[in-house]
Amino acid sequence: MHKNQIEIVTRHTKGGSWKWGKDLARKINEDSPFKVHLVDTSAGILKNHFFTRADLVHSAYPLWPKFWAKPLVLTIHGNFRKEGWRQKFFYPKAIENANIVTVPSVFLKNELNLEHARVIPNAVDINEFDQVSL
Repeated sequence: MHKNQIEIVTRHTKGGSWKWGKDLARKINEDSPFKVHLVDTSAGILKNHFFTRADLVHSAYPLWPKFWAKPLVLTIHGNFRKEGWRQKFFYPKAIENANIVTVPSVFLKNELNLEHARVIPNAVDINEFDQVSL
């Protein structure tokens, strides 16, 4: 791996955070000096708890524990407390261990009581939609 390596970690599911991670990796790889690798398999996610060669990890998955000292950006796309997903128990420690936490809306930031989270709205690629006349 070369310098300026980023790993984006997300579960492989249709849509949602996986599409976000895939699109973000593609865009960064096209337009920047950074090299991005998408980690979306169970084995890759498990490995990322223990080891990474990347200079930065950006995760939509609650990486906790993490046994490396690289910067971690944690993006939370929904209310993990209400969604009933079994990983919800790992989010509090992942939030604590993240260097930066981002959410897509002020509503979610307030709902999760994340005082220091940064709001970065989701982008919409209008090319993915048919044009509608009003």
